[in-house]
Amino acid sequence: WSHCMGSSANCSTSARSSSPTDESNDLNGAASALQGAVRVESGDPHMLDKLQLITESEWVEWEAHKQELLEERARIRASLKQRFDEFVERSSHLTHVCASAASR
Repeated sequence: WSHCMGSSANCSTSARSSSPTDESNDLNGAASALQGAVRVESGDPHMLDKLQLITESEWVEWEAHKQELLEERARIRASLKQRFDEFVERSSHLTHVCASAASR
């Protein structure tokens, strides 16, 4: 299955390798660096508001939507894997039956 899907990852592991807190920490770190750069560069405390693309609530909404999509992808992949395994099992059974019939 992993070979067919182009992945060597264990299929039973979750789709997310990093935790939400890791991403939040990265975002907070980037925001802090940006705030420092804006203060140094412009001296204008309102410049950060101009640079901010989305609000925190919009960010949380996007993260929730992303998580829903990742969960849906994981469900679809699990279903596809199950169907693929069933197909392989049927194919190997048919190959065995045909080989038995041909040897008679």
